[in-house]
Formats: sequence, C-alpha cells, structure tokens
Amino acid sequence: MSVYKQINELEVGEEATQVFFIEAIESRLTKTNKPFARLTLKDQSGKITTNIWDFDPDEEEGFVSGIYARMTIRIEEYKNFRQAKSLDMPMVLAPPDDLTVYIEKPYEF
Repeated sequence: MSVYKQINELEVGEEATQVFFIEAIESRLTKTNKPFARLTLKDQSGKITTNIWDFDPDEEEGFVSGIYARMTIRIEEYKNFRQAKSLDMPMVLAPPDDLTVYIEKPYEF
C-alpha cells in the first residue's frame, strides 16, 4: 500500500494514485470546441491544477466542487510552473475517514 504524499511533496516526474480533494471544477472548451475540465486539487500543503480531456463535468452526476476523488496524476513542469497531468478518470468517493491531510494548517508566527 502506498503512503499518502502531500501535493507539495510530489516531485516533477513522480506519479501518485491517491484521493484528492477537488476544490474547483471548471468546464472549458479546447480551440476545436471539445469539452474538458480543469480541476484544482487541494490538500493542506497547497494546490495544483490538472486538465481532464474529452470530459464534460456538467454531464457527470455528482461531479462538483468540494468532492473527493481517487485519481492518478503525474507532476510536470511547464514554464517553471508545477502542474499535474491526469492519467485516468477521477472516481468520486465519499470523504475519507481521516480528513487531516486535506485541512489547511493555520499560519504559524
């Protein structure tokens, strides 16, 4: 069984299959008018975005912001900006029993 890694702990080129909190979902269109979704994945360490091509979240029941989903991503870098490449379709899940990895830590002085 793999160990959960925080988003900011994932290195460029590293793949991770785990549960992510989907903070935001945007329905978008490519230049050729094909639907895709831009997801913002979040945990207590930070956020990262990923695109899911040929996917319209408006047509998927239960696929909304504020859900948890299991998916596989690979961390990439484009123009000095970290992003995640989605390697599979997200599978919507009930919230995990332990939510501590998803809750933002308070700022410490």
